[in-house]
Amino acid sequence: MPSMFAILVGILTAIILSSVLFFWRKTKPIFLLIGKLGVRICIAALGLYLLNWAGEWIDFHLAINPITVGIVAILGVPGAVALAVLKYMIV
Repeated sequence: MPSMFAILVGILTAIILSSVLFFWRKTKPIFLLIGKLGVRICIAALGLYLLNWAGEWIDFHLAINPITVGIVAILGVPGAVALAVLKYMIV
């Protein structure tokens, strides 16, 4: 299992790379779309990571995988709340 430092470095690297694509205005529209999507995915992954870090005290954990990151990236905070409610309803 990778360390917390390695995960944070990976997330920050992805944020920096997607921000470069997002703010580089002379590129084609597809690169701007990829940049926006990349920023949302990185913020969602970082948010899930922080939620898991804060949830250690109450024994709460949401998996960080492409499905959960995608849900949180598209729906935002309501998506994270919906995942948490679903986890408590199922488990």
